[in-house]
Amino acid sequence: MENSPNTTSLATKRPTPEAGLPVRLTIIDADDEENRSRVITGKVVDLSLQGMHIQTTAVESDSLNIIKDHTVAFKNRLDIEIDLPVGTVHIEGFAVWYRPSEDNINWNVGIYIKEMSGTDLGLYEGYLTSIGGI
Repeated sequence: MENSPNTTSLATKRPTPEAGLPVRLTIIDADDEENRSRVITGKVVDLSLQGMHIQTTAVESDSLNIIKDHTVAFKNRLDIEIDLPVGTVHIEGFAVWYRPSEDNINWNVGIYIKEMSGTDLGLYEGYLTSIGGI
Protein backbone atom coordinates (compact mmCIF):
# COMPACT_ATOMS: atom_id res chain seq x y z
CA MET A 1 0.00 0.00 0.00
CA GLU A 2 1.34 3.39 -0.97
CA ASN A 3 1.65 6.09 1.68
CA SER A 4 -0.49 9.12 1.06
CA PRO A 5 0.10 12.44 2.87
CA ASN A 6 -2.71 11.51 5.27
CA THR A 7 -1.24 8.12 6.24
CA THR A 8 2.42 9.08 6.60
CA SER A 9 3.29 9.21 10.30
CA LEU A 10 5.43 11.88 11.90
CA ALA A 11 8.05 9.23 12.55
CA THR A 12 8.58 8.73 8.79
CA LYS A 13 8.62 12.45 8.00
CA ARG A 14 12.01 13.59 6.72
CA PRO A 15 13.93 15.32 9.55
CA THR A 16 14.72 19.01 9.25
CA PRO A 17 18.40 19.99 8.75
CA GLU A 18 18.61 21.21 12.36
CA ALA A 19 17.15 18.01 13.83
CA GLY A 20 19.40 16.49 16.46
CA LEU A 21 21.33 19.62 17.41
CA PRO A 22 22.11 19.55 21.15
CA VAL A 23 20.07 21.80 23.41
CA ARG A 24 20.35 22.51 27.14
CA LEU A 25 17.79 24.32 29.23
CA THR A 26 17.37 25.48 32.79
CA ILE A 27 13.95 26.19 34.30
CA ILE A 28 13.77 29.52 36.17
CA ASP A 29 10.94 29.79 38.72
CA ALA A 30 8.44 32.54 37.77
CA ASP A 31 8.00 33.41 41.48
CA ASP A 32 11.67 33.28 42.53
CA GLU A 33 14.38 33.77 39.88
CA GLU A 34 16.99 32.42 42.29
CA ASN A 35 15.21 29.05 42.18
CA ARG A 36 16.63 27.19 39.17
CA SER A 37 16.52 23.60 38.01
CA ARG A 38 19.49 21.49 37.08
CA VAL A 39 20.40 21.58 33.39
CA ILE A 40 18.08 19.45 31.25
CA THR A 41 19.51 18.15 27.98
CA GLY A 42 17.69 17.45 24.77
CA LYS A 43 17.80 17.79 21.03
CA VAL A 44 16.26 20.09 18.46
CA VAL A 45 13.41 18.79 16.31
CA ASP A 46 12.66 22.05 14.46
CA LEU A 47 13.69 25.73 14.67
CA SER A 48 12.07 28.99 13.54
CA LEU A 49 12.54 32.69 14.28
CA GLN A 50 9.66 32.68 16.76
CA GLY A 51 10.23 29.37 18.48
CA MET A 52 11.41 25.81 18.47
CA HIS A 53 10.31 22.24 18.96
CA ILE A 54 12.68 20.18 21.09
CA GLN A 55 12.71 16.70 22.53
CA THR A 56 13.96 16.06 26.07
CA THR A 57 13.80 13.33 28.69
CA ALA A 58 12.34 15.61 31.39
CA VAL A 59 9.77 18.40 31.73
CA GLU A 60 10.28 18.71 35.48
CA SER A 61 13.41 19.03 37.59
CA ASP A 62 14.07 20.08 41.18
CA SER A 63 10.30 20.58 41.79
CA LEU A 64 10.03 22.98 38.84
CA ASN A 65 7.79 22.16 35.88
CA ILE A 66 8.72 23.44 32.44
CA ILE A 67 5.35 25.26 32.51
CA LYS A 68 4.40 26.66 35.92
CA ASP A 69 0.74 26.54 35.00
CA HIS A 70 -1.16 26.91 31.77
CA THR A 71 -1.92 30.63 32.05
CA VAL A 72 -0.04 33.25 30.09
CA ALA A 73 0.66 35.33 33.19
CA PHE A 74 2.70 32.77 35.16
CA LYS A 75 5.19 30.97 32.94
CA ASN A 76 8.47 29.64 34.23
CA ARG A 77 11.28 31.11 32.15
CA LEU A 78 13.69 28.87 30.28
CA ASP A 79 17.35 29.69 29.78
CA ILE A 80 18.28 27.78 26.63
CA GLU A 81 21.56 27.02 24.88
CA ILE A 82 21.65 25.48 21.40
CA ASP A 83 24.86 24.25 19.83
CA LEU A 84 24.57 25.40 16.22
CA PRO A 85 27.35 24.48 13.76
CA VAL A 86 28.32 28.19 13.79
CA GLY A 87 28.47 28.45 17.59
CA THR A 88 26.41 28.22 20.77
CA VAL A 89 23.49 30.64 21.10
CA HIS A 90 21.80 31.63 24.36
CA ILE A 91 18.04 32.18 24.26
CA GLU A 92 15.42 33.19 26.81
CA GLY A 93 12.00 31.69 26.23
CA PHE A 94 9.13 29.77 27.73
CA ALA A 95 7.35 26.51 27.00
CA VAL A 96 3.91 26.84 25.44
CA TRP A 97 3.10 23.13 25.24
CA TYR A 98 4.51 19.70 25.95
CA ARG A 99 3.39 16.14 25.35
CA PRO A 100 4.88 12.65 25.45
CA SER A 101 6.79 11.62 22.35
CA GLU A 102 5.85 8.55 20.34
CA ASP A 103 8.41 6.44 22.24
CA ASN A 104 6.68 7.25 25.59
CA ILE A 105 10.11 7.91 27.11
CA ASN A 106 10.90 11.43 25.93
CA TRP A 107 8.86 14.63 25.80
CA ASN A 108 8.17 16.95 22.88
CA VAL A 109 8.20 20.60 23.94
CA GLY A 110 7.15 23.72 22.03
CA ILE A 111 9.10 26.81 23.07
CA TYR A 112 8.41 30.47 22.32
CA ILE A 113 11.54 32.58 21.92
CA LYS A 114 11.25 35.69 24.06
CA GLU A 115 14.67 37.24 23.51
CA MET A 116 18.36 36.78 22.78
CA SER A 117 21.33 39.10 22.42
CA GLY A 118 22.03 40.81 19.10
CA THR A 119 25.11 38.64 18.54
CA ASP A 120 23.18 35.43 19.22
CA LEU A 121 20.28 36.61 17.04
CA GLY A 122 22.72 37.20 14.18
CA LEU A 123 24.13 33.67 14.51
CA TYR A 124 20.66 32.16 14.84
CA GLU A 125 19.19 34.03 11.85
CA GLY A 126 22.29 33.26 9.78
CA TYR A 127 21.98 29.57 10.56
CA LEU A 128 18.25 29.52 9.71
CA THR A 129 18.99 31.29 6.43
CA SER A 130 21.75 28.79 5.60
CA ILE A 131 19.36 25.83 5.95
CA GLY A 132 16.52 27.55 4.10
CA GLY A 133 14.50 28.18 7.26
CA ILE A 134 13.88 31.87 6.46
